This record gives sequence, structure tokens and C-alpha cells, in this order.
Amino acid sequence: MTAPDPNRFAGLAEAAIIRGHLQDEEADIARLRARQQVAHSAVHDAEVAFKAAQQALSTARAIAADVDRRVDELEAGARTHRGFLHPIRRLPDEILAAIFCAYNDLGDEPYNEGFSYPESLMTVAFCSASVCRRWRSVAVQTRALWTYIIIDIERAARRPAEWLALIALVCARSVSHPIAISVMVPDDHAHNAVEICTELLRAQHRWRTLHINVGDGHGRDVQRMLTGYCPILRTVAISGRPFGLSTPEPVCFALSGPLLRSLHISHCRVSISPQLEESSIENVTVNHHSVNPRMSDLGGFAKGFPRLTTLSVIGFAKYILDGPAPITFPALRSLTLVGAVLHPPRQYFHCPQLIEATTATRQGCYYSLIFLLMSDVRVGCVSGLRKLFLREDCLGPLDDRLVLELFSQLPRLEELETAISSVKPSFFDAFSRPSGDGLWIAPRLQRLAIHVALSKKLIKAALTLVRRRSQASISDASNAPCLLSNVTLGNYEDAESGRTQEFQDAVRAVLDLV
Repeated sequence: MTAPDPNRFAGLAEAAIIRGHLQDEEADIARLRARQQVAHSAVHDAEVAFKAAQQALSTARAIAADVDRRVDELEAGARTHRGFLHPIRRLPDEILAAIFCAYNDLGDEPYNEGFSYPESLMTVAFCSASVCRRWRSVAVQTRALWTYIIIDIERAARRPAEWLALIALVCARSVSHPIAISVMVPDDHAHNAVEICTELLRAQHRWRTLHINVGDGHGRDVQRMLTGYCPILRTVAISGRPFGLSTPEPVCFALSGPLLRSLHISHCRVSISPQLEESSIENVTVNHHSVNPRMSDLGGFAKGFPRLTTLSVIGFAKYILDGPAPITFPALRSLTLVGAVLHPPRQYFHCPQLIEATTATRQGCYYSLIFLLMSDVRVGCVSGLRKLFLREDCLGPLDDRLVLELFSQLPRLEELETAISSVKPSFFDAFSRPSGDGLWIAPRLQRLAIHVALSKKLIKAALTLVRRRSQASISDASNAPCLLSNVTLGNYEDAESGRTQEFQDAVRAVLDLV
């Protein structure tokens, strides 16, 4: 069927049909135009409402922004006003400076296992000066805050100019205050220490303490820091690498000063310069766990430090016996040895002024005690010993003969503390009565502490010891012992369970009865 030709005139039948359709279409158009007018009116109303809403939104946003700005301003003002009222603002500058320096005071003795200062001791000054203008003013004017220089040469070698400027800044801000120096020199960076050491040596007259980690190798510039006269230097710590060479070359110590009292040595060997004038050092601590030192090293301390009163040697079992014997410490009053002597040593200490001795070993042998006692008995040098501390089980098996042999040489002993796993009641019996010649063992003994597991037999023997010596102390006999008023017995488990306290209560009850 083809589409009708619009250029032809419809016939009578078609015209009637077309007129019917035309009437329907005109009726639909009239209805739609009415709806069209309503729709356009609704769109216009919506557009008007939308524009009004946009204007309201813009106005609301502007109001909200203004409110936010006002709130921020008020909060900032409130924080400022609260800050004005904060108690810290009422602190005088002197108190604020004391607070800054309080952390530094905690690190005045740096001798932890690594003999080093924490780096925060130096950074606390810069942190305090970075808070606000007032804190910065107080921190910069607090000379005591700028008294630590802690340098790792490996790090400083990457930016030497900055570290040299930092050293100069600390020295300038501390003015004339004593300075604590800590320098770590790795083995492969010793050549980079030239400028750093030179800058530090310019302030050598202001050194208070010196810690230097020399590694396994130590160059001339590091050695320069251990040479010279330091008028206010009090403490020196020299350390090496904990697991370095087994027998490194010794570091030559040539520092002197009227206030120098302490020398701490860790994981390295130190020799005393023959050019060193009479030193005032009184306290030496030596930790030789990772090297094989020589007895001649200790002989150098005895010769170079005639005023030495306290000597602590850790790792004594590693010492190589060499040189003449005995080593004489004329002023030594306190000696500590840590590390077993596995055989009677061929070389002995001679300590005529010794009054306190401490030894510790895990080897289960008593040669460490014999080293302290019997060697000096041969020259009559331990009769003045007053305090004896035997840490860990360093006595080994005991019998009455050994107790008599050892402790009868200590007539002035006042304190005895030891750990004896094999102690028997006969040990207490030896102290509970005079010997065959009528003399008491350790007649001046006033404190006895033995770390051993409690048992009924030991408790009975210990209480008998307290009772007998207490009764003898009140007699008029010329050989009467002193009152044994402080007796402690038991190990850690006994202390936790309360049995040690029960024993001490029983001791007090015995003393009260006497």
C-alpha cells in the first residue's frame, strides 16, 4: 500500500473520514495546550524558587564562613588568654632554666654498659630553644644547658662543616661552664676525626668528663685527646668494640689534672704513659670481657696511680700472667674481681691497706677467694680486711678445715656476704665457738649474709651461731667477739615466700632473749 498523495483532492468518502480525525486531533491539541500552559507556569515558579534557594544558600554559606572565622578568632584568643594564665608562665626564668637542666643532671654519670652518654643530652638544649621566644631566650642564656658534646665521627664525616659549627655553638653558649665530651670513632673513620678532635682540644681546659670509643684502631688524632693537662677533668671513660680484636694494641693514657679521680676502661687495653706526672686517680674500673689483657696492664695502674683506692676488674680469668710479681697497690682499700681464677695464680696483688674485697665467679672453685686471702697471707696484707663480698658460688665445697684456714686470717672482718650452694651446718659451727687456741674466727664480725636455700638444719645452726656469739659478746673475756646483730639467710625463693623474713624474726627473738 502506497502513501496517499497530498497533492490530490480527497474524495467524498475520504473527506468524511479525514474530517472525523481532524476533529479528534484539534480536541487533543486544545487539551495539551492547556496542560502546556500549566507546565510552563510550574517551570517558571520552580526557576523562581530555585533562584531564591541559591540566593539563600549563598547567604547561609557567607554567614557560616563568618561564624567560623569568628569562632577561630575567639578560640585563638581563648588559647592565648589561657596561655597567659598557665602556671608555667608564672615560673621565673631561673626555675624554667632549672627544669631544662634537670634532664641533663640525670646523665651526669654516663657509665652504662657501653660507657656512653645518650644523644638526647645534647638535643634537649636545642628542643628547649625551639618552643617559643621566651623559652629560646631562657635556653640560650642558660649556660649549664649547653654542656654536652656527643659526636659520632661516622655521621659527622658526612657533614663536617655543620658539626664543627655545632661544637663552636655549644662552646660559645656554655661560655665558661665545664663540658662533657663523648666521641665515637669507628675503625674506618679515624682519619676523619682530625678537624673534630682539633676543635674539641681547643676547649680541653673546660672538659668535665671525657668518653672516647676508640674501636679496634686508634689514630694519632684520637690519641691526642688522651694527652694533656685538664684542670677540671674528673672522669675519663675509654671503650673499644665489645667483640673486637682479641689482643689489641693498648691505648696510651697521658691525661692529668688535679681533679681527675675516675678511669673507666671497657673492651680495650690501656697503658700509662711514662711521661705522666703523679696522677690523682683514685677509682679504676676495667671490663676485659672481649680482650685478653695482661697483668702488666694492672701493674701499670699500680705504678702510674699511686693514690688508687678502688679497683674493679671484670673478666679477670682472661688475664695473661706476665711481668714481675707481686703487684703492689700501696693505697688500695677496695678490690673487686669478677671472673674465676681456675688455678692458683703465679702473680699476686700486694694491698697493705685493703679493707674491702669483692669477688664473683660461676666456676664453682674457690681459687678466687684464695687469690684474695691466701696470696696476701703470705705477705701479711689482709689482716685489715673488714668487708668481704663473695658474689655467686665462688667458694666451692667447704669443710671446717677450709673455713678455719681462710677466715682465721681475718681478725678485723666485720661484714661477710656470700653465696655458697654447698654450705653445711658445720660452716656455722666453725664461727660459733673459739678455736683450739681460744680465739674466735672473725671476732669482729657483725653482719653475715649467706644466699642459700633454707633448711631446718641450716636455720638451727644459724640461730645457734647468733645465740652463742651474742652470749659471748657480753662476757668480760679478753677474746670476746662482737655482737652478730645482722644475719640474713635464704635465696630469692625464700624471700618471695616469706621464709627469710621469718628467719630474721627468729634472729631478733634470740637477740632479745640474750
